[in-house]
Amino acid sequence: MLGLITEKLNGIELFEVKEFTIEEPKVFVLGLPDAGLVGLIASIHLVKSLNAEYVGGIESYRHFPPISVIHKGEMYPPLTLFYAKGVTILISEITPPIHSLPTLAQLIVNYIEKKEFNYVFLMVGIPTPNRVELDKVNVYWFTPNKELEDVVRSLGLKFEEGYLVGSYAIILKELNRRSIKHLVLLSETYMEFPDPEAAAELLKAFSKITGVEVNVDELMKEAEIIKIKTRELMRETRRVLDQMRKSYEYRVPPMYT
Repeated sequence: MLGLITEKLNGIELFEVKEFTIEEPKVFVLGLPDAGLVGLIASIHLVKSLNAEYVGGIESYRHFPPISVIHKGEMYPPLTLFYAKGVTILISEITPPIHSLPTLAQLIVNYIEKKEFNYVFLMVGIPTPNRVELDKVNVYWFTPNKELEDVVRSLGLKFEEGYLVGSYAIILKELNRRSIKHLVLLSETYMEFPDPEAAAELLKAFSKITGVEVNVDELMKEAEIIKIKTRELMRETRRVLDQMRKSYEYRVPPMYT
């Protein structure tokens, strides 16, 4: 037990509000706004499905918008940490400003390193021009770790070439730089519309890999409500992603063309 962790870096603070012991499978899940909001929608459903407990968060008066998040009469930070059954989940209620991303990435990865998670899940959306024509989306995976690669090889298509742009990209760089085991799960999605169906496919893959049971039936039942509730966040996320040239993800790196 490390005791309550509080860490500040360049005006951003990560803090815990209660002590908790991390059990197996000891995984950390990132749910940040991105294309289709798939990672965020998947992570929020994971919190609900596991009945996860609020254990901490990330706040910055200097870098984040002046927003107070209130759920069921309780106030929470813009980025919240939840824990249940060996799974720690970070959810962002805001689209982090571009200038905050380098510090935010370092702070998150510092926390991951201190808590000694077995591995980190990044659930990401890949903008797909013909998404509306797809009856079922494909799930891809990427990991530089051979041990994890053996586990996920049969679950989907390997992400061989392409770009990742945005919050996940800089966190991925930091995880890779520190040789922390991580797995990126990517689903085809809309660029500009919330996509609960794609989020459900990510959760199915997550469940198969970790053995953590996640029922996505409720997520599918609430799909239309989720789309309505998350429209404004999707608009803001799209604006920020456009600034970060998210459209790069439609391309193949020149080295491989």
